[in-house]
Amino acid sequence: MTSLYPWIIRLKAWCTIFLFSAIFWQANAQIADSLQLEEIVIEASHIAIPWLFQPVNASVVDPVLISKSSKTSLASILTSFSSAHIRSYTGGGLSSVSVRGFDSRQTQFVWNGFTMNHSMIGTTDFGLYPAYMMDNIRVVTGNNSATFGSGSVAGTILTDSPKPGNQTSISFNQGSWGNFGSSIRSGIKTDTYYAGVVLGSGQAVNNYPYFDRIRQREATRKNNQMENRHALISAGGSVQDFQFNTSVWLGYHNYHVPGSVTVANSQAVQTDQFVNLYQQIGYSSNLGFTELSGLLQNYDLDYIDPRNRINSESTLQRRQARLKHQTRLHETLFFTAISEAGFSSVKTNNYSDTSNRNQFATSASLEYVPLSFIRLYPSLRFDSYSDFGNNVSGAIGVNVSTPVSWLTLRSQFSNNFSAPTLNDLYWSPG
Repeated sequence: MTSLYPWIIRLKAWCTIFLFSAIFWQANAQIADSLQLEEIVIEASHIAIPWLFQPVNASVVDPVLISKSSKTSLASILTSFSSAHIRSYTGGGLSSVSVRGFDSRQTQFVWNGFTMNHSMIGTTDFGLYPAYMMDNIRVVTGNNSATFGSGSVAGTILTDSPKPGNQTSISFNQGSWGNFGSSIRSGIKTDTYYAGVVLGSGQAVNNYPYFDRIRQREATRKNNQMENRHALISAGGSVQDFQFNTSVWLGYHNYHVPGSVTVANSQAVQTDQFVNLYQQIGYSSNLGFTELSGLLQNYDLDYIDPRNRINSESTLQRRQARLKHQTRLHETLFFTAISEAGFSSVKTNNYSDTSNRNQFATSASLEYVPLSFIRLYPSLRFDSYSDFGNNVSGAIGVNVSTPVSWLTLRSQFSNNFSAPTLNDLYWSPG
């Protein structure tokens, strides 16, 4: 596989130039005796309904808590500040999610409105993603196939690219067992455009002592090292009735998999490296708001375990596009229509041939407010898979506000589905 690491190094050099330019620009624009804090705006991607009026439980992770926390990975943030349960297997192990007791493949991870669950294995390792690379972290629990499609029976975790402001922040963290990390966020924002960069890296030795109950002696766990590098550039703005946004995210992870405690020093190594390109353009008119967005993703996932003679290499290519239109049909009726098309391809030495999947989906949903304290949410979605078949998902939700400000009644009835992963279809162990 072609390594992304040299490209990340070059990108960091250019981003450093951008960083110091931003700092210089801000230093000349800052008033010496005043401090101005920008307004924090929580924006919801893929959902137009305020969280208070959702028919299912939806919680927003407080960005202030994230900024004050020393935790760096998305897994640790979700563990500390959300209802999602993260199963973490030490510093070099898998961090999978469990919502409402379901399997990790039943919870979608969404970035800028697009599903990021790996097409081959159907799950997400939340330990791979740093929290500083994303904003607006939200956890939606409930049966959401009618809204988000396959794999959202348990819930959905939504994130967005960071929206730059006129500020620069630098953070460092250090912990036991050789843990060290750093990140830089900087941006420029005017009335019509914004641009920003986020850089980060982390490493850990993770050689820690423990008592070996099998051999009844003190031992040291080795070969549990980890390192990662991330770089994200985003830009966007608005011109009259148009708005646009683009983000490029490069990530690299390399870590030794701990393995069984019966093995003194595991030799298994996993490498994840990816490039995500997101683009969006929107237009507002008297007919409503129309948005066209797309995602291009290349993901290399390699796992090598010499001791057990395992050499698994895979390359995922994913292309997705989404067209969304929202309009208010009446003072009490709001309509949203979405059409999605996607293509994914996995080339791996675990399959006899390259496996492809074409997917198409279309959905329609309403928000109806018959009374000021009652909101109804009927929705219908059709999904078509080239290698799986078709599915229709429907839902009806209700949200009732009570005179007590902190009490809201929610309910949703729906049917849901999960499409098989490519491993389910094409991998034959042994």
